[in-house]
Amino acid sequence: MDKIILLDEENNEVEFELIDTFGVDEANYAALKQVNDELILICEIIEEDKEIIFKAIDDDKKLDEIISFYEEMKEEKDEY
Repeated sequence: MDKIILLDEENNEVEFELIDTFGVDEANYAALKQVNDELILICEIIEEDKEIIFKAIDDDKKLDEIISFYEEMKEEKDEY
C-alpha cells in the first residue's frame, strides 16, 4: 500500500495509507487510512503542474454525498 504524509492543522506530519481512489462527477477522490488509527479520510485529488494535491472537502453536504457514494461502491465490490 502506498504511504502518504499529510500535514494536520498544526503542521504536524501524519502518515496515511492509500486505500482507494475513485471518481465522482469529473472529480477524483482518495480514501486514506491513518496509520495506527482507524480514521479514514476522504479527500479530493487535484493535479497541478505535475504535482498531486490532496484537498480536504470543506462542504459538509458534499462530503456526506462523497462518503455515501464511497460506501455504496465498497459494498458493491464486496458483493463480487
